[in-house]
Amino acid sequence: MVTSPVETLSADLPQLLDVEALVLPRLITLGQILPLHRVFVIMKTPLLVAVGLYLAGGPFRLPSAIWTMVLAALLWTTLYALNEYTDLVQEEGYAKSPVLLVGLLGAPVLCCALAGIVSQNLLPLFVGMMLGQMAYCVPPIRLKRFWWAGLIFSGMVNPLLRVQCGAIWGLAAISPVVYATIVCLHLGSAIRTRMLQRERDRRLSYRVVPQAVWIFSIISVGAGMAGMYWMCALSILPPAFYLFVTLGAAFTLYAWSGRITNIRQVRRGWAWFSLLAILALIVLIKFH
Repeated sequence: MVTSPVETLSADLPQLLDVEALVLPRLITLGQILPLHRVFVIMKTPLLVAVGLYLAGGPFRLPSAIWTMVLAALLWTTLYALNEYTDLVQEEGYAKSPVLLVGLLGAPVLCCALAGIVSQNLLPLFVGMMLGQMAYCVPPIRLKRFWWAGLIFSGMVNPLLRVQCGAIWGLAAISPVVYATIVCLHLGSAIRTRMLQRERDRRLSYRVVPQAVWIFSIISVGAGMAGMYWMCALSILPPAFYLFVTLGAAFTLYAWSGRITNIRQVRRGWAWFSLLAILALIVLIKFH
């Protein structure tokens, strides 16, 4: 029996319209570029700025100092969002959004411009953080493909620039030991984070951090914790920081324990870190 073209089309139409068989581009939502764990981490920025302000003897009531903390937090909010966007596109195959990308590239530039209005001394610090993060996550450079890049930026450059944003408002010199303590804490944490992402790095053909670096992360964080207790003992930091450092040490033991096997488990504790950061910020303002 001869089948008419209409009957053939009628028979094939359900398969042609099978939505599940279609490959549709996945679109990025605003919630994806600023997930909850990033919101928690943002609190670290104004805290580090406040630490620099406190250690340099700067006035917390100075409007310019307050604006510095606000703008630094906004800058890193946009930079974290940019990082999430590039990860979704480069690693998970989401569709590019030119409009969203322009906004994510333009927002940090605006923050830098506003920082330059607050103080010319802030401008190079803000620009340094912006360019470093863009080199880290934005193609074609995208240095995050290399495990050592996270150690340089997250472990050393970015925390020091944050602290210096606050230190410019004071006259006292900050001890190199203090800077070394801050670097040790962040460097050890950056190594631990990358160690928990080894499977991701293998899957994406990124450079995988050597297993031998693990011991250096423990030494680095241990030195950082010892430095924090030393700063409390010498009254460089308020006495209340004994509690914060002890709680931080407890979280470090948890994060470095054998029960932690992926980065998602660590991120669950970042909400508590955010709360401690807020309390520490209040203490710095109160004891200044």
